[in-house]
Amino acid sequence: MSPLLILAWVAIGFGVGTLSAMLGIGGGLFVAPLLLHYYEHLAGIDQALIAPLAAATSLLSVWVTSLLGGLGHWRHGEVAWREALWAGLTGAVAGWLITWGVATQPGYRPEILRIVLAVIFGMLLVRMLLQSGVRVQRRCHPPGWVPPLVGIAAGVVSPLAGIGGGVVMVPLWYYVGRMEMHRATGTSIASIVPIASVALLVYVVRGWGHAGLPTYSLGYVDWVTALPLLVGSALGAPLGAHLAQRIPAPWLRRIFALVSLGMILYLLRG
Repeated sequence: MSPLLILAWVAIGFGVGTLSAMLGIGGGLFVAPLLLHYYEHLAGIDQALIAPLAAATSLLSVWVTSLLGGLGHWRHGEVAWREALWAGLTGAVAGWLITWGVATQPGYRPEILRIVLAVIFGMLLVRMLLQSGVRVQRRCHPPGWVPPLVGIAAGVVSPLAGIGGGVVMVPLWYYVGRMEMHRATGTSIASIVPIASVALLVYVVRGWGHAGLPTYSLGYVDWVTALPLLVGSALGAPLGAHLAQRIPAPWLRRIFALVSLGMILYLLRG
């Protein structure tokens, strides 16, 4: 990998780490499409390996960003740890089943990954645009059935799209669990850590010794590409967590919607 490409991945990682920790979404929403494009057009990877390779390498970045971002939100007192733990555990189980049974199979193609990502962004954008503005009473602790629901939804989406699941968790915590936006953001990114950990482990095991993977890959995880991303993410995540506490909740929702629209356009252009 050239020095210029390394610097580019560090810069991307910094931007992703900042934005994802600020929005509570882990970072895979931004990294996965970029890795998909890189492996499809620049790295010369076999078509059958592109989707699991992009998803697994993205999840490693998600794991680091979520861990550091979660610590940042915790320092500001914006993590509901009981709910985060339950969502993380149920999401980890669902993520293990989906990763092992679907996301690492030969039939799982890059086109499917692209469609999954576009649908996720579309659902998020529609929900944000339909925000009625009606005020509802917010809770610090939602009903007991909400965390497993949030975790299962994130666990299904995470391995298929190479994301931590925060893109579905934040709206669910906010709209279903009725958490305040900042608390939904912090709780979401803390929940991502166990979900991404399990999915990442399965990707490593399933891809171990597979022919055609990039040099120095650990299973489906491309360490050479992931390392500069991790460096940038590690620098950006604390900044994002800090900024999240300074931005009013309505503006966080608007940023969510704008990011979703931009990524939909990017994915649709192929």
